[in-house]
This record gives sequence, structure tokens and C-alpha cells, in this order.
Amino acid sequence: MGHQHTGGHARAVAEAALMDILLLARNIPQTQACMQQSGWAAAYGLLGHEVGSATVGIVGFGHIGQLLAQLLTGLGARVLIYDRHPRPTPYGSFVTWDELFRRSDYVSLHLAAVPDTIHSVSAHEFGLMPEHAGLINLARGSIVDEPALIAALQNGTIGGAALDVFAEEPLPADNPLWHLPNVLVTPHIGANTEEANRTMAMTAARMIDQVLSGQRPDFPVNEPQFK
Repeated sequence: MGHQHTGGHARAVAEAALMDILLLARNIPQTQACMQQSGWAAAYGLLGHEVGSATVGIVGFGHIGQLLAQLLTGLGARVLIYDRHPRPTPYGSFVTWDELFRRSDYVSLHLAAVPDTIHSVSAHEFGLMPEHAGLINLARGSIVDEPALIAALQNGTIGGAALDVFAEEPLPADNPLWHLPNVLVTPHIGANTEEANRTMAMTAARMIDQVLSGQRPDFPVNEPQFK
């Protein structure tokens, strides 16, 4: 199954994306840094925003994107969606790629890493985003042009980022993302919950049983021939 969240990990990743959006909205990375460096009163003065008043763009509308759209709609957020295959949904509006980046306060990436998507989010997209906007990536680091992202964060082209995946993992100690005050980094833990691990283990066990019983497994890595 690889990283194609066929359901078992989808809720864990969708909830992690929502968490990251909320953390960026409330300026938690900056607030923590300010509290440590300048004290309680200075940190208290950093006002955040309510996600229920925001526009969130979801790039990729598979299992994870659909769950995230539902969670955000429940909070009252306006949801914009980009997917190459639009489908009816009560949880957002499909827009073009450029329109999503231009209109969103937060952009959450949920694309598979394939040749068409490698470095598909780069300087052009950051230039479209509002200066206050935040980028959330729990998909694959290769989707984002990381040097362009670092430049956009350093230059104030965008407001912040919450990143669970990177061009190189583990994230090298000399990568500037460690030290930018408007960046939240986590060690590829988007799908790392007890519930998701239990579900995936049970799914793997079920597919082993399917193969040993001469059946086609639900999620084959390749397309073997079954009698």
C-alpha cells in the first residue's frame, strides 16, 4: 500500500492536517519562541486567528482530503479544493490550481508523489499566496520545491509552514527549516497513531490471508495473477 492512504491512515493524517492548520492560525511556533526569548507578556500580545473565519485550500481530494474537508466544514471554514477529477461534495468548492493558492489562507497538500507532482509547489505558487498564508505538507517532501519554500518563508512571501515531510528525511541538522520562527516541523508522524497502526496491521494480516487463500488482495503493490 505504500503511502496511498486507503482508509487506514486517512483519519490520522486528516486530523494531523487540521491540527497543523490550527497551530499556524494561532501563531503557536512564534508564540512559543517569543515566550522563551522575550517573556510571557510579549508572547501574550501575538494575536492569532480563527480557522472558522478562514479559507482553506485542499490540494488532492482522496480519502485524506475528503475527511479534512469535512472536519474544516464542521468548524465553519470555507473550503476550496483542487483535484484533477472533481466530484460532487457538500464539503467545499472545486477551483483551479492558481485560484486555490491565490484565495487560501492555508493550503494543505495531499497529493501523491508522481512525476507530474514533483516540485509542483514552488516559487510560482508561493507568489500567488497571500503574505499571511500558511502551507501544510503531510504528503511527500518532494512535492514542494524546498529551497523555494525556505526563501518564501525567509522573505515574508508567505506567513508560515507546518511540515511533516521533507526533501531529505531525517531533516538534516543544517537545514534552515529547523530555525525559522514561522515554521513547525514534525518527524513524519502524520499517520503515526495507535489506531492507524492497529488498522494497518489488521489490513496487512487480512491481505496475507487473502493471498494464502488464492484470492486477490485488496491493495496489491503490483498486479499479480491469481487463479
